[in-house]
Amino acid sequence: MKRRVLFSSVTGVLLSAAAGRAWAQAAPAEQSTEAQSKEPLTTNAAAPAGRARPMSTFRDATTWDLNLEGGYGYAFGDAHRGSALLRARPGVLFIRDSSVWQAGATVEWTSIGKELAFGVQAEYMHIGLGTWIQGGASVDAAARFGGMAAVGLSVFGVEAQVRNDGFDSPIFALYAKIRIPIGLIVYAISSR
Repeated sequence: MKRRVLFSSVTGVLLSAAAGRAWAQAAPAEQSTEAQSKEPLTTNAAAPAGRARPMSTFRDATTWDLNLEGGYGYAFGDAHRGSALLRARPGVLFIRDSSVWQAGATVEWTSIGKELAFGVQAEYMHIGLGTWIQGGASVDAAARFGGMAAVGLSVFGVEAQVRNDGFDSPIFALYAKIRIPIGLIVYAISSR
């Protein structure tokens, strides 16, 4: 019985297609039967007909990364208003089997603080499922510290953020956001 991997994200489909082409061109020595027998197998449209390939979609890699995010949400607490979010994160991208780890420095702007904030952020993404999770911390020009956590599917996500606006009045915000993983997309296209 043929098994198919259904990718629930635009990113997963792009990465799968690029990896399938890269795998089909790989040297036979790299596709050893022993290595394949230790990993779950699947067939997919990108693999040559009648041949199974490991679930991993890329070879292990470490490369540059750039992630752009934008969103809109609502700030709770003393703010009680809509809030926009813009963020850029240059950094490093680690690909290991079906897992993608990203980390980097961030620069962000929100309409709550109206000042640039600088920080760090880490992200984990599963290529086959297209799901991701992020966490990070930042400090803005007015020395207000903040933290964030986000989850998502493909390029869409939800982010919870807290920013210190004095000891008595932290600001909580919830955003719906879109993220564009430029480094990952470029890697997928260039690894064909």
